[in-house]
Amino acid sequence: MRVGSFIFVVVGLLGAFFSFLEFSGASLPYQDATPEMLEQQSASIQFWGASLLANLFLLIVGGWGLWRSRRKN
Repeated sequence: MRVGSFIFVVVGLLGAFFSFLEFSGASLPYQDATPEMLEQQSASIQFWGASLLANLFLLIVGGWGLWRSRRKN
């Protein structure tokens, strides 16, 4: 369980970092945007926001697994 939890933490951290960067980039406003561009931007923001939440959930699950499997001295 400990290795699996560690993998969840690493994947969650890297995924959250990447998702945050993409979410931030997608959130920048366009100048003179067409309605199609705004629609695509809205969909991209929703996708990267959901991806960020999913990766944070993986991170929390992995951290919880590491916490539960720690050794008692």
